[in-house]
Amino acid sequence: MKKENIEKLALTVATLIADISQKVVSSWKNELKVLKNIEIHPSAYGTLLLESAIFGHYYVGEKFKQHMEKNEQKIFSNELNDKMVLVVSLLLDHKDKEKDFAKHKEMIKEMYENFAPSTHKFLEGYKGNSILDVFRIKLRQTFNDNRSFGIRFFENTLKNKIMIKWADYISGSKEKNEELNGIFLDETVINILANSLFSEFSTLDYNQLCKEINETI
Repeated sequence: MKKENIEKLALTVATLIADISQKVVSSWKNELKVLKNIEIHPSAYGTLLLESAIFGHYYVGEKFKQHMEKNEQKIFSNELNDKMVLVVSLLLDHKDKEKDFAKHKEMIKEMYENFAPSTHKFLEGYKGNSILDVFRIKLRQTFNDNRSFGIRFFENTLKNKIMIKWADYISGSKEKNEELNGIFLDETVINILANSLFSEFSTLDYNQLCKEINETI
């Protein structure tokens, strides 16, 4: 494949990953508001967009590289990294975004290059397991490790139910416990988001995108 075609493919893939991330995360956020009357904190929403894009970057990138020669893989990886920084810069909002996009992009680049490698390494641990299962764990940890998000996801076991009930009792009420420790939700809620993202990213087809790119040249 010509270098210019690889560059176009990387931009197309990055753009689709960003579009899917925004569409799916926004839909999940809205459903949570409508069905459970729970608002997602803006920082949690931004973090979910970032985590979704990073997952798409790894999952789709690795899938597409299977169709390439070794030298093509290297070019594609470098191009996709650069294009992901660009699309994530457009995806995430910040007060500096409109008045100084270059500064905004540089900050996103620094953040992305700090977060993406560790997440990709985490995802590589799916060997022998489903990458979807590993992604579910990553999203759950994203909330459970950030108490400021105000939502925590738990495995639906009798032990966990008793622990939450006990926390409600110690705090004086369920409302007081949620104020102190956040809202506790069954992990199936965050798994729905992971499942939807995985399903959408899985529809991206290497041969189809290459065909579309060749038709535009």
